[in-house]
Amino acid sequence: MTIELSASLAAIDNVAAGAHYAGPSLVLIGDQDTVTPPPLARQVYDALPGRSKQLLLVAGADHNGVLTNQATAPAYCAFVAKLASTH
Repeated sequence: MTIELSASLAAIDNVAAGAHYAGPSLVLIGDQDTVTPPPLARQVYDALPGRSKQLLLVAGADHNGVLTNQATAPAYCAFVAKLASTH
């Protein structure tokens, strides 16, 4: 399978974009992700300047399986609950 991205989407530097966002962040990484491999996701996480950031490496998940993986729901719900309680 070949995935072709539009030029505008392919030109996005996620690390650089993340470096400009200081808000709360939850970075979800599937350890089997080949679209956004874990080392790239970690670079995005490391570039986030905010103090309220979390990283979750989801075992056995690929790019499209992170949100449906059982390990994700508790972290996601806790993140959203924290946002709701502070805003």
